[in-house]
Amino acid sequence: RLYKQSDVFSQMLVDIFSCAPPHLTIMDAIVAMEGEGPSGGSPKRVGVILASQDSVAVDAVASKIVRFNPMNIFTTQNAHERGLGTGEIEKIEISGEDISGVEVRNFKHSAVAIGFIKRKIPSFLHGFIQGQLTLTPKIILNKCALCMECVDICPKGAAKLDGDLVWIDRSLCIHCMCCHEVCRFQAIKLRQRPLGRIFREVSEFFRKAKSLFR
Repeated sequence: RLYKQSDVFSQMLVDIFSCAPPHLTIMDAIVAMEGEGPSGGSPKRVGVILASQDSVAVDAVASKIVRFNPMNIFTTQNAHERGLGTGEIEKIEISGEDISGVEVRNFKHSAVAIGFIKRKIPSFLHGFIQGQLTLTPKIILNKCALCMECVDICPKGAAKLDGDLVWIDRSLCIHCMCCHEVCRFQAIKLRQRPLGRIFREVSEFFRKAKSLFR
């Protein structure tokens, strides 16, 4: 509840990681999940197993395989900058299959905040941009089965039942996405403010344009 913004939450995770980094990290990426996971995601075959004494490098390579820029992911970027591992693909020595041979080109990304924006804009605009990118859950009424799992799991009581309708009280929502994670009916959609959606569309456009020249 204390770390509502994704970049600050990621720093907290890296703080925990820095206390006791593992000696060996093994990632099972034979089957991954794409889309709006975990409850609304879909299995996607990747077909690789990653292992390294550098946990940050494992994350970086895994994200590159599913077509993320590793340095646009807050945890990888923060850990790399703090010297806890290597997040830049160019500096990682890879044994076995080359990334280009296992890259999943049609991997569907989730509706997450865009890390590249923080690195491309002046620091005094970070707070404003982060606010625009913050995801807010919205109930899709025609999909809602009134199972009440979102109401039960919400730590702040923001998910409410009013008669036969469930709704999200935005004044109480802390954007933890627990409701979205437990909804097995895909009745909760994560939405951004209009400006945030524009940022996402621009980011996706440049990502696709860049891939054409690879």
